[in-house]
Amino acid sequence: MKSLLDKVNAKLNAQGGFLKAISIIISGTILAQLITFIFLPIITRLYSPENFNNLATYTAIVAILSTISCMRLEIAIAMPKNKIKALDLLFLSIFSLCTFIVITTIVIVLFFIFYNGDESNSLHSYLWLIPIGVLFISIYTILQFWASRNKDFKLIANTRIKQSFISSVIQILFGYLGFLNIGLIFGHVLQSAAGSGNLIKKYKNELYGYIKNKQYLLIFETLKEYKDYPKYSTWEALMNVCSIQLPILIISLLVDVVAGFILLATKILAAPMKLLGSAVSQAYLPYAAEKDTSLLYYFTIKTIKGLLKVSIVPFLLIAIVSPIVIPFIFGEQWEEVGFIISILVPFYFMQFLVSPVSMAIHVTKNQKIALYLQFFGLFIRVVPILYFSLYWGEYVIYSYAVTGFLFYFVYLITILNILRKYKV
Repeated sequence: MKSLLDKVNAKLNAQGGFLKAISIIISGTILAQLITFIFLPIITRLYSPENFNNLATYTAIVAILSTISCMRLEIAIAMPKNKIKALDLLFLSIFSLCTFIVITTIVIVLFFIFYNGDESNSLHSYLWLIPIGVLFISIYTILQFWASRNKDFKLIANTRIKQSFISSVIQILFGYLGFLNIGLIFGHVLQSAAGSGNLIKKYKNELYGYIKNKQYLLIFETLKEYKDYPKYSTWEALMNVCSIQLPILIISLLVDVVAGFILLATKILAAPMKLLGSAVSQAYLPYAAEKDTSLLYYFTIKTIKGLLKVSIVPFLLIAIVSPIVIPFIFGEQWEEVGFIISILVPFYFMQFLVSPVSMAIHVTKNQKIALYLQFFGLFIRVVPILYFSLYWGEYVIYSYAVTGFLFYFVYLITILNILRKYKV
């Protein structure tokens, strides 16, 4: 027995502990997903597709804004070998976020002052929550990158469990109390806040020491060194998130409640992404940053092959059984979601393979190429969705699936071509 445990431990510590890091995040993510799926059938019976449509609109707006709120300096936190530079990047991210929140709040206040439209509009009722949602999501993202840099993956796993539980409980509580227009959205807002609390508690002394000891004296030198992140990665990320979220936003505004169905479908399809894909992604960045560039191609290929092996069967099963089991689990009003899931499986399968290793472009400092890729993605995904939403609404889901698959396929080929140039 001891020999077996030694072998398992040796396997997990292979590649500098990369597999062990993944296993830690996965264990937490499994529990988080389990909590979500235990509560989700209750939530879908409390809220209607229209309520989910409102949530889809809100999450699309918040996702777009939170992506650019830190000027992409947060993703550079794992890059420097020097810890002071990493802290510089963390505080630069926070400063950028605070500035962005002030501007966003002013814009929304001005909207409320000068808006003369229908105040019963559902968007009007939760617009004030947008800056709060952006703040909580961005703070959690910044601190999560810091935790990843420190390879504190157990802490990340614990925050995900807490997030799932608190979000689900709040949504159910608000649903039972009859706050159907705001319940789903408020639960989403508190989700990130719950995770941030643990991270702040863990690192508050370290962050306070940075300020107290005046370690920030060269912070602008660090900003100059990493200027390509605000300069290129911000636009690349904006186009990326717009290519993902604008189709949902367009569909939610133009095609009745289809976006609500898509949101539930993506929650289910995102389970493999959150279970393994995001775990690999979280662990991939700090380990990739440590690799010699000439070895990054082989490391990335190995990562993709591992994802491929564990994902084919689950995705096939999801495609086959979803139309049968979805109405039984979530209620008859969600029957259409099962068919939407089957249509979206190829798209999400490709995204599952590509997203965890997409940071390879940033590790190799090819931000310009990433920018061009995201421009391509924005065009190829948004334009067809807009056309189908306006004129062929019944086929919009097919357009959403095909364009998504095509974008991630092109992205994968581009990543491999870039890394191939560096390999020995």
